[in-house]
Amino acid sequence: MPSPVAHSLIGLAIGAGWLVPRGRLREVAAHAWRLRGPLLLCILAANAPDLDFLPGIAIGNLNAFHQTYSHSLSFAAAFALLLAWLYRRWPARRAWAWLFLLVCSHLVADLFSVDTRPPIGIAALWPFTSETFIAPFSIFQPLRKAEWADFIQWHNARAGLLEMACCLPPVLAVWFWKARRSSAADLLSTHSPHR
Repeated sequence: MPSPVAHSLIGLAIGAGWLVPRGRLREVAAHAWRLRGPLLLCILAANAPDLDFLPGIAIGNLNAFHQTYSHSLSFAAAFALLLAWLYRRWPARRAWAWLFLLVCSHLVADLFSVDTRPPIGIAALWPFTSETFIAPFSIFQPLRKAEWADFIQWHNARAGLLEMACCLPPVLAVWFWKARRSSAADLLSTHSPHR
């Protein structure tokens, strides 16, 4: 399953696409800085299904509950509802839909990763079925995480670099899209013969 690197970058791309208004590059950067709290909330939502590591840490088995109930559409709906209720600055229905999309982005990324530990895949339709799902091809490499010492090794660093290579371009594309349109329109109006 992807690391928080991939999930965070995906969450940032979706959050910036949703929250940051268009403008000149400097304006977009200023808006993003002002919206850093909501953007961090988007990153949290995109990583939320991996909260299932916490009870595993508590009992000394990191993977004991991973890829189970929190990796489902029902968890995504409930967690998005909780965040929308806690963060009442956004219109409720719209906020819920975006937060649901952010949590579901985690499930989609997990579907497209190599899974080497049973049950293979995620229980996306729990509690209606315990059947697990995984895509027929993978983009992301599995992390080695049986023990804490496993995190610091070249295999995981290489997997993280691959995640950055896959997920950073969408973030940059969103920023470019947010900044490009208004800047191009400003450039045209500045050089208009009627001015």
